[in-house]
Amino acid sequence: MQLFFVDGGGEGSELEISGDEAHHLLHVLRKKKGDVIQVLDGKGHKIQLKIIEIKAHSCRGRVLSIEVFGLPGKSVLHLAISPLKSPDRMEWLIEKGTELGVQSFQFIMCKHTFKVRVNLKRMEKIVQSAIKQSQRGILPKVLPPVTFTEFLNKDHQEYAGKFIAYCGEWKKKPLPTLAPEGSFLGFVGPEGDFTEEEVFLAAGKGIEVISLGNMTLRAETAGIYLASKFCV
Repeated sequence: MQLFFVDGGGEGSELEISGDEAHHLLHVLRKKKGDVIQVLDGKGHKIQLKIIEIKAHSCRGRVLSIEVFGLPGKSVLHLAISPLKSPDRMEWLIEKGTELGVQSFQFIMCKHTFKVRVNLKRMEKIVQSAIKQSQRGILPKVLPPVTFTEFLNKDHQEYAGKFIAYCGEWKKKPLPTLAPEGSFLGFVGPEGDFTEEEVFLAAGKGIEVISLGNMTLRAETAGIYLASKFCV
């Protein structure tokens, strides 16, 4: 099933597709006026759209029908992760995390974070492509970097559980074998891990310090491991 991404509207309304989506639709797939396509709005809907006008770099369609589509399961993960030194590895994490069902990615600047630029527009394109690939209906949020302390001090009462993965010496809990129901917030550190001071601050905020096992995982692997456990 070929899917496209566009901001949604009500049945009978008209939507415009532009940018890369329009280029692929018009110049690669050669869609024409009168063709009916399927689009996702990133809010849990699949929309049947009939093309009614084609321009040089965009097209317009009329909404024929809307159905609920690709909603998350009973357990979902919101991931707070340090930007990685390698852009390719960071993009891989965003893509695969989206396919698994991560609901948001918050970049956090930690003590050991390399000074890298986070290309949010590039990340947004990746998550759009990933929800089409995996046929998920909800577009994850990709949020601009904030400091670890700034994010830690926000109100996180909406989560059923919060945990921080740490490789160092600490009285850590293992991950549950089966994910409980609810919305969870997971912290994954940079190359070099969180500092002991950062973990101490997180624990003081009621965030559980957890172990991901006996082996030391790359940051992006740790993020995917958490997603595979909690997005069910």
